[in-house]
Amino acid sequence: MSYVRLGLLDALEAEVNSLCGKKHHPEKESPYYRAGSEKGSIYANGRKEEIVRPRVREKDGKEVQLSLYEAASSQENLFDTVVEGMAAGHSSPSEVN
Repeated sequence: MSYVRLGLLDALEAEVNSLCGKKHHPEKESPYYRAGSEKGSIYANGRKEEIVRPRVREKDGKEVQLSLYEAASSQENLFDTVVEGMAAGHSSPSEVN
Protein backbone atom coordinates (compact mmCIF):
# COMPACT_ATOMS: atom_id res chain seq x y z
CA MET A 1 0.00 0.00 0.00
CA SER A 2 1.40 3.41 -0.95
CA TYR A 3 2.14 6.22 1.48
CA VAL A 4 -0.23 8.47 -0.48
CA ARG A 5 -3.07 5.97 -0.04
CA LEU A 6 -2.30 5.44 3.66
CA GLY A 7 -2.10 9.18 4.24
CA LEU A 8 -5.39 9.73 2.48
CA LEU A 9 -7.13 6.99 4.47
CA ASP A 10 -5.81 8.55 7.70
CA ALA A 11 -6.97 11.97 6.50
CA LEU A 12 -10.45 10.63 5.71
CA GLU A 13 -10.69 9.13 9.19
CA ALA A 14 -9.58 12.45 10.71
CA GLU A 15 -12.24 14.29 8.70
CA VAL A 16 -14.93 11.86 9.91
CA ASN A 17 -13.65 12.24 13.50
CA SER A 18 -13.89 16.03 13.20
CA LEU A 19 -17.53 15.73 12.10
CA CYS A 20 -18.79 12.87 14.27
CA GLY A 21 -16.30 12.32 17.07
CA LYS A 22 -14.05 9.30 17.49
CA LYS A 23 -15.24 5.78 16.74
CA HIS A 24 -17.33 4.30 19.55
CA HIS A 25 -17.32 7.75 21.24
CA PRO A 26 -19.63 9.92 19.12
CA GLU A 27 -20.09 13.56 20.01
CA LYS A 28 -23.66 13.77 21.21
CA GLU A 29 -23.97 17.43 20.16
CA SER A 30 -22.82 16.74 16.59
CA PRO A 31 -25.43 17.02 13.83
CA TYR A 32 -23.62 14.14 12.05
CA TYR A 33 -23.18 10.42 12.57
CA ARG A 34 -21.09 7.64 11.04
CA ALA A 35 -23.05 5.72 8.41
CA GLY A 36 -20.78 2.77 7.66
CA SER A 37 -18.68 2.53 4.53
CA GLU A 38 -18.90 1.69 0.87
CA LYS A 39 -16.64 0.96 -2.07
CA GLY A 40 -15.18 3.97 -3.80
CA SER A 41 -12.15 5.00 -5.81
CA ILE A 42 -9.39 7.57 -5.52
CA TYR A 43 -6.50 8.72 -7.65
CA ALA A 44 -3.15 7.95 -6.03
CA ASN A 45 0.26 7.85 -7.63
CA GLY A 46 -1.28 8.76 -10.98
CA ARG A 47 -3.73 5.86 -11.15
CA LYS A 48 -7.23 5.05 -10.01
CA GLU A 49 -7.40 2.77 -6.96
CA GLU A 50 -10.34 1.12 -5.21
CA ILE A 51 -10.86 1.89 -1.52
CA VAL A 52 -13.49 1.38 1.13
CA ARG A 53 -14.54 4.90 2.07
CA PRO A 54 -16.29 6.08 5.22
CA ARG A 55 -19.80 7.52 5.05
CA VAL A 56 -21.31 10.26 7.18
CA ARG A 57 -24.94 11.39 7.41
CA GLU A 58 -26.75 14.30 8.97
CA LYS A 59 -29.25 13.46 11.72
CA ASP A 60 -32.06 13.83 9.15
CA GLY A 61 -30.41 11.12 7.00
CA LYS A 62 -28.89 13.35 4.31
CA GLU A 63 -25.50 12.12 3.04
CA VAL A 64 -22.53 14.37 3.88
CA GLN A 65 -19.90 14.77 1.16
CA LEU A 66 -16.41 14.35 2.63
CA SER A 67 -14.21 17.08 1.16
CA LEU A 68 -11.04 14.99 1.01
CA TYR A 69 -12.81 12.09 -0.68
CA GLU A 70 -14.34 14.48 -3.22
CA ALA A 71 -10.87 15.85 -3.97
CA ALA A 72 -9.15 12.46 -4.15
CA SER A 73 -11.82 10.90 -6.37
CA SER A 74 -11.39 13.60 -9.01
CA GLN A 75 -8.28 14.20 -11.08
CA GLU A 76 -8.96 17.94 -11.33
CA ASN A 77 -6.59 19.97 -9.13
CA LEU A 78 -6.07 16.89 -6.97
CA PHE A 79 -2.74 17.87 -5.45
CA ASP A 80 -3.77 21.43 -4.56
CA THR A 81 -7.11 20.35 -3.08
CA VAL A 82 -5.63 17.61 -0.95
CA VAL A 83 -2.84 19.89 0.31
CA GLU A 84 -5.44 22.53 1.22
CA GLY A 85 -7.46 19.92 3.13
CA MET A 86 -4.35 18.76 4.94
CA ALA A 87 -3.48 22.35 5.84
CA ALA A 88 -6.99 22.78 7.25
CA GLY A 89 -6.23 20.02 9.75
CA HIS A 90 -7.96 17.04 8.11
CA SER A 91 -4.86 14.92 7.78
CA SER A 92 -2.96 14.60 11.01
CA PRO A 93 -2.49 10.92 11.86
CA SER A 94 -2.24 11.96 15.51
CA GLU A 95 -5.87 13.16 15.34
CA VAL A 96 -6.91 9.66 14.25
CA ASN A 97 -5.33 8.01 17.30
